[in-house]
Amino acid sequence: MSIQYTTTKSPLVDEYITRNLKEFLTGTPRQGTHVSDLTRCITYTFWGKTTTLNASMEIRTMLYMISGMSLEDALTNSIGTKEDSLEKDGVIMSPDMVISMDDTLHVEIKTTRMYLAKDGRPKYGWSNEWLRRLLSYCYVAGVDTYALAVLFIIPAEMVNIELTFKQEDIDRFWQEFILPRKEALERAIEKNRPPQPYTYNEDWECERCSAQILCSTFSMQGSLVVDERTTHSDQKYLNRDDQEDVPFEELGI
Repeated sequence: MSIQYTTTKSPLVDEYITRNLKEFLTGTPRQGTHVSDLTRCITYTFWGKTTTLNASMEIRTMLYMISGMSLEDALTNSIGTKEDSLEKDGVIMSPDMVISMDDTLHVEIKTTRMYLAKDGRPKYGWSNEWLRRLLSYCYVAGVDTYALAVLFIIPAEMVNIELTFKQEDIDRFWQEFILPRKEALERAIEKNRPPQPYTYNEDWECERCSAQILCSTFSMQGSLVVDERTTHSDQKYLNRDDQEDVPFEELGI
């Protein structure tokens, strides 16, 4: 039996889904300064907190976000509920999951479209942004070990690891990376002027950024930009050159 049919795009469904996603993701603004506000481009964070930027999110960005949120709800079996937030030096973290057995283990949940290498890592290594999050979370939670649960979407495989950091690295990262960026972001919000564009970011963050036109405009109007050169703006991102060639097994993964 042969079934004949035709297909056409449905703008009605597109509009309905897009509207619902925007309402869900941009409902009640999050209060305070969170770790995730500081481990990525803080100029983008500034625009998100002070403009209607989030309301103009692309559908692809929203779908990426919702896939991660849905995975977290499913893995934690806590749809509609969250772990209690923790705070240190005015910076807030919200653990994705806390496992309390003999010891308490905090878990960060991620999804990725990166390929899974044969040794169990992402093809291009663990994301520096993920590592920045975990270092920060360790400091706030007062631990040196944090778990990472990663869903590799393309092969549909989960990889669960525990990362243990040196306490001196955790402390130094907090003091030299997180706190200066917190100061820069909060001063910028107070003055209603953005942190220096193209200073607190990695290059890839600008590629499809919805704030490109805002940063370009304010870069041409230097007097409107807060000068943040006193807040370690040259120390932008974490380098892991000490572990690039360490065999997978030696990391305890």
